[in-house]
Amino acid sequence: MTQILTNWVRKSGPLSPLVYILVQFLQVTFVPISSTPVTVLGSIMFPWWQCLLFTLFGQIAGSWLAFWMGRKFGLRAVYKFAKPQTVQKWRDKMKGREKTTLVFMFLLPVFPDDLLCLLAGLTDMRHSTFLVTQLVSRTMAALWTIFGTLLLKTMAQLNISWYVWLIIGVLAGVLMTLIVVYQDKISDNLLKLWRKIYGQRKEAKGNTGEVGDE
Repeated sequence: MTQILTNWVRKSGPLSPLVYILVQFLQVTFVPISSTPVTVLGSIMFPWWQCLLFTLFGQIAGSWLAFWMGRKFGLRAVYKFAKPQTVQKWRDKMKGREKTTLVFMFLLPVFPDDLLCLLAGLTDMRHSTFLVTQLVSRTMAALWTIFGTLLLKTMAQLNISWYVWLIIGVLAGVLMTLIVVYQDKISDNLLKLWRKIYGQRKEAKGNTGEVGDE
């Protein structure tokens, strides 16, 4: 599916910006694919700032729709896009501190952001909080992918020995494989660390007479 959509963007000619935005929108909502290959293609086809704008426009629009669907239709909408056991797993991870945990999860790439947008709609998270969180997290992820791709393009123009590229490719492949294989463990450990830090911060506020807002 990823290959089909990227080919669709590549062959769309003058309409490529609109098609690219549409694909970014779809990958957050109705087509469960990774945004990274799509953003890499965009960084090759467009100037970096155009790629960033197109990416944010499509992804934030898709995120907003998913958030609205979760709030409007509840769990019925969420179950349309994910298995009940998967939904329950992530709800259990967020239980008790849904809003603060969601904000943290949006900022890191190891969490399923499309599902999280739907789940955010089930909470009482403010629309403004969701929008700001999406803007910050999507911008961070897009810039990382765009400039990482541009760096590789620059390196490709240098006279670097083939074995260096081989080492880089192997290391990148190993890292990606480890992230995929141990995604649950990585996410669980990150959530435990976040809850510990947040709990200490909340306790400190309580000791100083401040009220923390979940």
